[in-house]
Amino acid sequence: MVLHLGTWLGQFQEPSYESDWIYHQLFGSISWSVQSSFIVSSLLIAIQAIMINRIVIHLKLNPEGQLFAGIFFIILCGFHHSTLALSPILVANLFFCGALYSVFDIYIRKNVPFHLYNFGFMIGLASLFYVPYYIFIFFGVLALVILRGFVLREFFQILFGFFNVYFLVFVLFYVLNLNQVFMDTQIKSYFSPYMFSMELTSKGWVAFGLIFILFIICLIQFSFFQIKRTINIQKYYDLIFWCLFISLFSLFFLKVVSVSHLLMFITPLSILLGLLITKIKNSLFEETLHLIFVLTALFLQFQNW
Repeated sequence: MVLHLGTWLGQFQEPSYESDWIYHQLFGSISWSVQSSFIVSSLLIAIQAIMINRIVIHLKLNPEGQLFAGIFFIILCGFHHSTLALSPILVANLFFCGALYSVFDIYIRKNVPFHLYNFGFMIGLASLFYVPYYIFIFFGVLALVILRGFVLREFFQILFGFFNVYFLVFVLFYVLNLNQVFMDTQIKSYFSPYMFSMELTSKGWVAFGLIFILFIICLIQFSFFQIKRTINIQKYYDLIFWCLFISLFSLFFLKVVSVSHLLMFITPLSILLGLLITKIKNSLFEETLHLIFVLTALFLQFQNW
């Protein structure tokens, strides 16, 4: 709640974009006040932090600090108003967290069609609210290769889950005569003929720079995520790094108009940072670092440059 004060005191709400057509069709008729938006977005961030922690606990990725990943998710969301405010990507990221839980679970199961279909279905739902999430279909392919070995039948199970969402949506829109509006307004608007078309303010670039620096630190410490880990844990962390690279790749060939896009990057990064912080054995330094992150987030929220 403290890390959300910028949106409350600054009376900030995420700008409305025409490309988020489905989100506006579902929620546009609701008159969100600053207070109601604050409450709903806080709940969504808290639920997603719990889901991320659940992934870490279920897979035993960080026995020394199971809840650190959720803490980092909340802190990194606080680096900018757009990643805190109620927005289409905040809703989409809820489905993405569910998709991660499903796909990571395939390593320890013999029968996985439901989990693969569920992953594709969740990614489909996420991309309905925020189109760039479609790129995580490639993450599902990598998960098959790393965790099980690529099997064409299992790949099609992911695709069936993904395209089933769009099949049902297009049938509904065809009946309502809205299918062309959906294609022109939402789908086409996200694709651009040039690379790296981010339209961010100076504060947005600062938030992006800080998060990218944290990613570089994790990359430099890559060996730490492999040393003294069991084979399955190594595979999971390899996948999380691939998830980060795919999130980074999503910036290309797509029209990114809001800093909220960083949520795609923050979700896997928080899991890595949750483990990396356990490398520090001085508790005073850990608490000081935590305080610096919190103060940085609040400082950035109250700036208007």
